[in-house]
Formats: sequence, C-alpha cells, structure tokens
Amino acid sequence: LKTAKPDDFKKIPGSPIAYWVSNTLRQAFTEAKCLKDIGEPRLGMATGNNDVHLRLWYEISFHKIGIGCDSRESALLTKCKWFPYNKGGQFRRWYGNNEFVVNWENDGELIRNTLHPSGDRIWAHNFNLDYIFKPSLTFTATSSSYFGIRYSTKGFLFDNKGSSYFTTEEKMFPVLAFLASKPATVILKSINPTIEFQPGNISILPFFEKMIKNDVSIRVKSIITAYCLDWDSYEISWDFTENPIIRTQQSSLEQAFSTWQQQNADAVAEMKRLEEENNKLFIEAYGLQDELTPDVPDEQITLTRADREKDSQRLVSYALGCMMGRYSLDEPGLIYA
Repeated sequence: LKTAKPDDFKKIPGSPIAYWVSNTLRQAFTEAKCLKDIGEPRLGMATGNNDVHLRLWYEISFHKIGIGCDSRESALLTKCKWFPYNKGGQFRRWYGNNEFVVNWENDGELIRNTLHPSGDRIWAHNFNLDYIFKPSLTFTATSSSYFGIRYSTKGFLFDNKGSSYFTTEEKMFPVLAFLASKPATVILKSINPTIEFQPGNISILPFFEKMIKNDVSIRVKSIITAYCLDWDSYEISWDFTENPIIRTQQSSLEQAFSTWQQQNADAVAEMKRLEEENNKLFIEAYGLQDELTPDVPDEQITLTRADREKDSQRLVSYALGCMMGRYSLDEPGLIYA
C-alpha cells in the first residue's frame, strides 16, 4: 500500500504525482541543489534539414573536418567545412557515439542563413552560440531502458537529439558520475516516466555538492579512458589506429582472438566493479541503501564484447583497408583518406 500527502508532491519540481517515491528521495529535492543551479542544461540545435547539413564523418574528406576546436574563433581559423556533432545515437554511456559532423563552414554561414520553405524564417534554430565547442555531458534523448549520458570533449556542436549539460571542469566528472548512477535513474523515472529525456528533466535533478570530490573525478576519468579506448578500437572512430586483434601481436589468429576475448572480459569486469563502486557511493549519499543495490546488469555495461563473427568481419575490413592504402601495418591511423 502506497500513501502520500498532496504536499509531498510539491517537494518534487513540477509536482508530478509520483506516489511511489520514498520520503528519503523526496527529501533530497529539498536538501540538495538542482543541477540547473550549478550548470547549464541546453537543448540542442535543430538543423531543419539533416540530409543537407549533416554527414557521417567517414563520408567526406577527413582533411575538411575540424577536430578539437575550443571556440568559434578557432573553428574559423581552421578553414574547415565540417565539425563534430553530437546527435544522440544508440544507448551508450560514459563516452562514444562520435559519428556525425555538421556543416559549420564560415561560422555556420549556410545553416544560419537558410530559409524555411515558407520563406518567413530561418529554418534551423537553437544554435547555442555561447556553448558550442565547449566540453559537456551529452545524452541520447530517446531511450526505453537506461539513461545514456556521455562525456564529450571540446570541439562539438550538438543536436536536439543529443542535448548537453555544461558546467565547470571541477564539477563535470562528479555530475557525470551522478547522472550515470542508479539514484539518478530512479529520480528521472519519477519526474519523467516517458522514453524522452529533455534538458528540463536534467535541470531539476537534485545534486549534493558534497559529491564534488577528487576521488569521484579520478574514478570517472578511469571509466571514460576505458570507454574511449573501446570506441577507438573500431573504424567508426576517427581516432582509430589499428585493429585490436592485430594489436595483441600473437603468433596466430586463433591466439590473437583468444587474447582479445580475454582483454574484453577483463575490461567488462573492471568497468562493472567501478560502476558498482560509483552506484554505492551515490546510494549512500542519497540515503537509499534500503531501496537500491549497487549491482550493475551486464547489458548496462556498454563496452564491446568479443564476437567471433563480427570481429572476423572487422578484421577483413581492416585488411581491405590496408590493401587499399587507407591503413598500414607499419604506421598507426589513417594513411590515405
């Protein structure tokens, strides 16, 4: 039997009728600051016509992509046409889904001046000119399972399906740790039971500033490093250097795959340990020990698993890339692109 007083609903911003929320969790909304008080959640850009303005990064000349810009001014100086673009993507946490680029040539001259077919307004909107190219936390807007929050380095613009949260470097990683934790998932479901996550939902999440600690940041950076290495192990990453099976440097293909399979298993186990430590930390901070456990289901660990068939296909693709001059066994990364 669930009981709740009408005044209890007012403790949660927006006063949703979340009668199942415990008193402990309601108390967090009254005791902690909202994320909007320590950072800026922003809705991403709507280009108006993705077919015209967006490309997958490997569809165009790599030399026309400006990677790592930290401001509009530095982007202009590159003379590049295309720039990295966060667009949500499949469920993946901590780092990754860096696949799209947007035409931002001459500080977005085309996209900022293209008229709607009606002729009465600019087609694109939400340019976020004060926020583009800054490091952020980006998330996939639509998800029927878990909240896919990721760290995004400097150099990105962002889409309305890959909206972002901006804060200082000191707060960035503790906030990411919170948003990837079980308490955050429970709170999000209480204020928004749909499959669409909007910046407004993120803005009202309660966050205890006591969690802005160095040990939290160190743990999160370790997790991001592992997920970054995982993402860069495949050709869909512009930082790809060589096939991970080749990288094992074993004497036979069978041994190389076995080594790669073990490395994958070890990485997943380590991430499971670190993410469960993170869950435990925030469960205790929010006083939810009687409601939640720190356990992380395997499907929530979004690192790649070794797969004989898929890895064989990737190996063939890499071999063809070497034959065609895109890659080389003598030098890492792109050779001809």
